[in-house]
Amino acid sequence: MHEPCERVVLTGGPCSGKTSMMTLLGAEFGDVIHRVPETVSYLIGHVGAKPPIEDAVGMRRYNRHLSIVQRHLEHAAALQADTDGKRALLL
Repeated sequence: MHEPCERVVLTGGPCSGKTSMMTLLGAEFGDVIHRVPETVSYLIGHVGAKPPIEDAVGMRRYNRHLSIVQRHLEHAAALQADTDGKRALLL
């Protein structure tokens, strides 16, 4: 059995450059890293699932679903990265 992929996580507030940095790192190191898009941006932009800002209970439910989707995306990406011989996930 081999070592699991390392995870490199970009964090920061809105408009802090996470997506720009992911693009730059992907261009520079795309042969050794597998990129995983920001889950909340995907949910909002592609699914239309926006967080219910004014509803505390709904927000907790949204964040719970968000974390479940994130874990599944990371797992699927790790399997693909392993298949493709990548050394790290960029999240």
